[in-house]
Amino acid sequence: DEIQRCIGGAYSSLISSQLIVADFNTALANASASEQTFLRMKERSDGASTKESKLFPAPTPDHVQGLIRSQVECLRGKYFRPDFNSALGKLEELPHLKAQRLLKELEVQQAGRPIDGSLYSDISWACTQILHWPSIYKGNKYASTTMSAKALLKHTMHQYSQGSIDFSWVGTATKMYNNLFSIFSQMARNSRNSKEKQVSMEQCLELLDDMLYWHKESGGTIAKPDSHTLGLILKTIFN
Repeated sequence: DEIQRCIGGAYSSLISSQLIVADFNTALANASASEQTFLRMKERSDGASTKESKLFPAPTPDHVQGLIRSQVECLRGKYFRPDFNSALGKLEELPHLKAQRLLKELEVQQAGRPIDGSLYSDISWACTQILHWPSIYKGNKYASTTMSAKALLKHTMHQYSQGSIDFSWVGTATKMYNNLFSIFSQMARNSRNSKEKQVSMEQCLELLDDMLYWHKESGGTIAKPDSHTLGLILKTIFN
C-alpha cells in the first residue's frame, strides 16, 4: 500500500539520518535517537487498530538494519579516546550486543523468511572495531574478538544453509570473511608471542578452507576470495 510505504520510508529516513556522525558523543546520541524513533514506530504499530494499521506500519528489516548500523557506528575505532572508552564501558548494553539482540529478535519475527546478509555483515564489521576498545574486550583482545567474529560467521553460514539468509550482494559473505582475516592479520603483526603468531596463521588457513567450502557449496555465488582476501592471508603468513 502506497500510504504504508510512504510512512515506512519516512521512518527509515529518520533512523538512517542518524548515521552521519563525526565523533563518539555524536554517534552515541544518534544511536539513542534512532532507537527512540524505532521504538515509537513499534509502539504505534502494536497499538493500532485494523483501520489504523495503514497509518502505523510495523518496523521492517530495513528499519532494524538502520537501527543496527546506528548502534555499531559507536564502535568505530577512530572515535577512541580514554574518556570515551570509559563511557562505553558504563553503558547498560554495549552497542554490538544490542545489535546482536536486535538481529536475533528479527530472526524470530521473520520465521524462516530470508534476511538480507548485509545485516550480519554490519555486525561482523563491529567485531573488527572492538579491538580499539579495552572496556569491551577486557584481556586478550584478539582472543575475545576472534571468538565473537567466528561465532557470528558460523551462525551466518548456518542460517544461509537453512535458506534464512539472502546474500543480495555477492560480496557480502566475502566481506564477512575478510573482516575475520583482517583480525588474524593484525594479530600476527602486533603479537610479540611466537606461539600466538603461529595460531593466527593456522586459524587464517582454516578460515580459508571454510571460505572455499562455502564458495563451492553455493555454486560459486558467495564467499569468493578476492584480492583483499589474498592480501590479508599473505600478510598474516609473512608476519
